[in-house]
Amino acid sequence: MYQRVIDGGADITELSPSALLETLLSFVLPQKDVSVGAARLLERFGSASAAMEADIADICDSLGGDVKASALVKLSADFGRYYWMDRLKGGKQFKGVDDIAEYCIFKYFKDKRESLSVLMLDKNLRMLGIERLAEGAACEVGADFEAIGSALFRYGAQNYLLVHNHPGVEPYPSDDDLSLTERLYAVTAPFGKHMMEHIIISSNKYLPIMQLMRKRGYDFYSH
Repeated sequence: MYQRVIDGGADITELSPSALLETLLSFVLPQKDVSVGAARLLERFGSASAAMEADIADICDSLGGDVKASALVKLSADFGRYYWMDRLKGGKQFKGVDDIAEYCIFKYFKDKRESLSVLMLDKNLRMLGIERLAEGAACEVGADFEAIGSALFRYGAQNYLLVHNHPGVEPYPSDDDLSLTERLYAVTAPFGKHMMEHIIISSNKYLPIMQLMRKRGYDFYSH
């Protein structure tokens, strides 16, 4: 399998979880039966992605203490994440809120602390930049409207999203989140800065607060 991938005869995205892990391990364990290590990882963690995201001490334990092999498994997800983040530096053009939310899930999936960021876009939904506004306990205080306004004008953004990360809990808004969304939309709209959505990210899920508010009868355009 290793040679097939190197020769271009195999699409790595179509490999089974065991074949993927075996191929990965073969880079550092060329003389060993990598199927045993792959099987141990899958038995312990349930999937290839879960193995890559596991604590390195647990990975090392599953691989019989092999540090190099464990480091490669642990870093593989980060390599993929770096690749996509690097590709987006030129400015990704999104299709809509769902597309942006998927990007944010990918960007924040490893974050262990709550954070609040603003993602800025031009009129064609091309990403101009993303700035973190608060982290940890600071998120409880709320967003700094002056910092958001400064970022929007510095980047020349016409559209933007507020991105709120809730690691380890359900992505459901508090009353403060609803109030913040309402006030921020009202403050920025007169300056031609369109708030597309305020999304809460948690693990592989997200919740769009503005969409939720509209379903409850709130009309942003009348405020």
